Amino acid sequence: MRIEDERVLGKMTGMFTGLKLVDLNAVKTSLAQAVALAEQQKGGKAIKVQVENEHGSVQFDVFVRVRDHTPSLKIDAMSSRTL
Repeated sequence: MRIEDERVLGKMTGMFTGLKLVDLNAVKTSLAQAVALAEQQKGGKAIKVQVENEHGSVQFDVFVRVRDHTPSLKIDAMSSRTL
C-alpha cells in the first residue's frame, strides 16, 4: 500500500467510525473472532457488525439473528470480554 493510500484510508476510517487506523491495528481480537464469539454465545448468525470507540477503547457491536429477533453483543477488542 502506498503512503498516500494509507493516509486516505486513515482519514476515511476516522471520519466514518471515530477511530484512528492505529487503534484498529492495535486490537488483539479480530473481527472474525468477535463474530464467532457472538454467534456462539447468542446461538444465531451474525448479520451486522459495528466497530465503535467507547471511552477510548475499541469495541465490536455484533448483531446476531436468533429466530425472530436480533440481539446485539458488545465485545471489547483488546480482551475479548463481552460487555
